[in-house]
Order: sequence, then structure tokens, then C-alpha cells
Amino acid sequence: EWEIPGSLDIAGTLVGGRPVITDVKAGFQDVTPAADNGQLRFFAAVRHLMMGAPEIELRIAKIKPSGEVWIDRAVVTAWEVDEYLDDLANAIDRAKATYARLLERGEPPNVAEGPWCQYCPGADVCPAKTRLARAMLGELASVDAQVDAMTLDQAGAAWTLAHDRIAP
Repeated sequence: EWEIPGSLDIAGTLVGGRPVITDVKAGFQDVTPAADNGQLRFFAAVRHLMMGAPEIELRIAKIKPSGEVWIDRAVVTAWEVDEYLDDLANAIDRAKATYARLLERGEPPNVAEGPWCQYCPGADVCPAKTRLARAMLGELASVDAQVDAMTLDQAGAAWTLAHDRIAP
């Protein structure tokens, strides 16, 4: 209940004393700009609470496939950090209240897949992700009987096909 997942890649202090938080990204995916990046804003809040800094510089360091590094910068003030913390507290309170209502009714949460699912630690058990598997349970029972009738060579070939071609 008290833990918020995330990773702080680089934290430092610039000449002049302004703290800086840097999030390093690689790959082909789009990156949320530094000014709007929730991960950076969260760690800026942590840094502000630890140091009391009036301003904190946020940076996204995007390592492109070519090896070039693109840097996006933004500066947040103590006032903006305070607004972020208020918004975060309100969002957590709303989520807890919604969850409590769902538990009272015995209902699973109504979830929809989207880009917000990318880093979710609950993806493996999420109703939005497991709906298809649950719908296929009847079909899988007939496949189970077919697998039992396979020779070891056939079962190995099926496993290789599923692992090497289908899973990716």
C-alpha cells in the first residue's frame, strides 16, 4: 500500500546547487517529455522533500539506436512539486476508494488495455490481459487430449514451435 514502483537512474547536483534528476531511455519507443514525465516528477518530489530545493531540473536522456543521445530538459519549481504531490495523493485516495467499492460488491475492476499497461506489475493477472485465455479454456481442453496422444518427438516439436515461433 505504501510502495510506488520506479527507478531513479541518475541524481546529481549541478554547479550552482540545483538538483537534477535524469531518466535514461533506450530503444525505439516514444518517450514522455521531461516536463510531463510522471517518473521524473515523482523523483523530483522525493528530491525536493529530502533537500528542500526551490527548483529541480528534470532530464530525459534518450539513447538512440545510432548511439546518439537526445536530451530533453525541464525545470520544476517547489510549487509544481507540491501540486504534483497533491495530485498523487488524490489519485491514490480515489484508487483506494474505487477498490474498496469493488470489493464490497464482489466485482473485478473494469479495466481496459492501453499504453499505460506497458510497465504494470499486474499484467500477468489483469482481466484485460487474461480475458482471451479464459475464453479459450474449452478449446484448450480438447488440445490437452491431443497433446496426451503425442509421441515424445511430436510433443518436443510442438513445444519448439510454440516457444520459438508463437511466443515471440
